[in-house]
Amino acid sequence: MKILLTIFLAVASLIPARAGETERSVNELIDKIRAELPEGWAVSYDKRYSELDIMRIHKTRGAYIGVQGPPGAKMESVKVGLIFFVMPDVPPAIYPRLKAENAPIEKEISQIWPGIEKLYDPLGKTFSAGTADQNAAIARYKELRKSLHQLPEYYFHNISLDRSRFGGTPFERNVLIELMHVETRIRGLLSRFEPE
Repeated sequence: MKILLTIFLAVASLIPARAGETERSVNELIDKIRAELPEGWAVSYDKRYSELDIMRIHKTRGAYIGVQGPPGAKMESVKVGLIFFVMPDVPPAIYPRLKAENAPIEKEISQIWPGIEKLYDPLGKTFSAGTADQNAAIARYKELRKSLHQLPEYYFHNISLDRSRFGGTPFERNVLIELMHVETRIRGLLSRFEPE
């Protein structure tokens, strides 16, 4: 019993240290990103959502591609930028094993999907009821999706990051080009799990 308690206390004592290491890595990455950003850009980290935002405010008449207001329309401020999620650390040495474990699961998912695709509502992210066979396939699909390892794209020291999306796509070409240059500079600070 004493040995188990000692092991538990040793493991428990590592948790705050690990969290401290993660915070240090995030802060170091923020400092490096800040040094790379052009004027008008900012970087922030929302601990609640593990979200690293690299943004700038942009004045526009059209906030998104394909949506441009008329010349006399009121200018609006929108955020444009990149969003990364800081994920649980995936050491580069075990990434290949986790990817290999995902491969047969992804293969089975790809075999199930064509039979249930028409029942999926992407807006509500739900499935409609189908035949008994389709419902069994939907249940299996959901089970398989839950069993997949979450594999990030990048790592920096002891943190893993996954680029979520653009935080708003600008209509104006010059802002889109600037956003692409910023993304290239940020990606240069990170290591990829898999080469491009």
